[in-house]
Amino acid sequence: MHGRTYNPVMRTIVCLLVLALTSVLHAADGTPSAHIVLLHVNDSHGHTQSWLDDGKSVGGYARVKTVVDAIRQQEGVDHVIFLHAGDEISRGDTLTSATLGEGNIAILNLMGIAAWTPGNGEFYPGAANLQKLISEANFPTLTGNIRYRLDGKPFADETTILTVQGVRVGLLGLCFIHEEYPSSWVLKMEPPADAARRLIPQLRKNADLVIALNHIGIDADRKLAASVPGIDLIVGGHSHTVLREGERVTGPAGREVLIVQAGEYLHYIGRVDLELQRKGDAWILQKSAARLIPLDATVPEDPAIKSTIARLWPATQPATAPADDTAAMGTTALPAK
Repeated sequence: MHGRTYNPVMRTIVCLLVLALTSVLHAADGTPSAHIVLLHVNDSHGHTQSWLDDGKSVGGYARVKTVVDAIRQQEGVDHVIFLHAGDEISRGDTLTSATLGEGNIAILNLMGIAAWTPGNGEFYPGAANLQKLISEANFPTLTGNIRYRLDGKPFADETTILTVQGVRVGLLGLCFIHEEYPSSWVLKMEPPADAARRLIPQLRKNADLVIALNHIGIDADRKLAASVPGIDLIVGGHSHTVLREGERVTGPAGREVLIVQAGEYLHYIGRVDLELQRKGDAWILQKSAARLIPLDATVPEDPAIKSTIARLWPATQPATAPADDTAAMGTTALPAK
């Protein structure tokens, strides 16, 4: 903008004041209300440290932690949900490739994540490796459309329900995998829309708000929102799409579904503000607003997370651009029956 200096801190303060005023107005009419803040990242691809993009320092989990902690302090810890929409361990830095994701999970365990849905990259080192990572995570892993090929058992949890400000928040996870890659031969992927139609009716019975935490790409998210009833919000990944204010899709029976995604490599962390009102025994979503928060050099790095990463991987230089992980995918065709 010509003749004007952009101040992200001042914009954040103004947004918080507006949201606070909105909460007061809702409370003034006597109807119980709830304000939930949802934070989200996706397609971080092992960028645990800050890194140089065109000579400028961006990203890194130390900056993510700074933003998350600030919002938790501003809004209250019990108002905030932090979600990861997958592809954490593919195409990553030395720490990621050397530990096959164990170092990444150790970092994510310090972030206060409520749940994640693995991306296709999490499956490249094999199902057994991902199961090991799941066992080390202190947050739920959601894979609602992935099952073992032989016995049909779910790979991990299909759904989970969180209670935030008295609101029952139902989460389901929908994944994408390359079934043709050797690392996924033991697995079978149910079409995401089919899995959603199977899971949402029961989830809806027990939840006030239903969120699809997906790693299937923006086009599949749009189709899901338009065709499957019962979804309030889609938190997406896989297509590395930058949705600065989200995207709204008209679903079945005219229900509006907000889709959000935060690009790639931790350039941003996404924020969604959700306003709900109590009607009878249920909470009803009234308003939603989405935006992206840049994780650039104006955001200080959390010293504890920076120190943890240094202990896990004593590097002195910022991470560089991601390496190609084509070799990890495998390209051999399925064996002939």
